[in-house]
Amino acid sequence: MTVVGSRREVVSLTAPCDGVMRLHAPRALCGELEVFEPGEPVISVGDRLVHAPAAGFIARALVSEHDYVREGTVLLRFSMA
Repeated sequence: MTVVGSRREVVSLTAPCDGVMRLHAPRALCGELEVFEPGEPVISVGDRLVHAPAAGFIARALVSEHDYVREGTVLLRFSMA
């Protein structure tokens, strides 16, 4: 099988401050994937939000929800569609 034009950019989302990490659900579901629109909140740490940089989905969470994290910690990998 040959896959053409399916290269996706994956970026790391980091904690903006020290605090407890919480995941957010996207406003709309897209089949089985939870697809976020650009600017939608993906996670929060304490009272600070981290927004989706583009349309995409969480490819891999590196920290469990409700864990205490430090500023700059890589929380997840976000795949841009």
